[in-house]
Amino acid sequence: MDNDNTLKALLSLRKSKTRLLILDALLSSDTPLGIEEIAKKINLNENATSVALHYLVKTNLVLRVKRGLYEANLKLLCRAILILLSSTKFLEFLTEYKKLKKQ
Repeated sequence: MDNDNTLKALLSLRKSKTRLLILDALLSSDTPLGIEEIAKKINLNENATSVALHYLVKTNLVLRVKRGLYEANLKLLCRAILILLSSTKFLEFLTEYKKLKKQ
């Protein structure tokens, strides 16, 4: 997945609370999780969880590590963070934040 598609996939998480909750649940776990476990953690039915997981796997934000077990794609997420940290927009945001903090 190229950088543009990775960033688009991450930005699309703002539109889907379910996908964001799933990703958070996977990031909070030390081990891969199944659909049933994820659904319990985010308090959602398994069908809706499965649909959202399908999208997350399709965008490569989540990896299917074994049949029925999923984990966050940490390598991809870390690369996206590096891209964001090195962007001009992030530096502008950081400058503005520091100015506001001093006030």
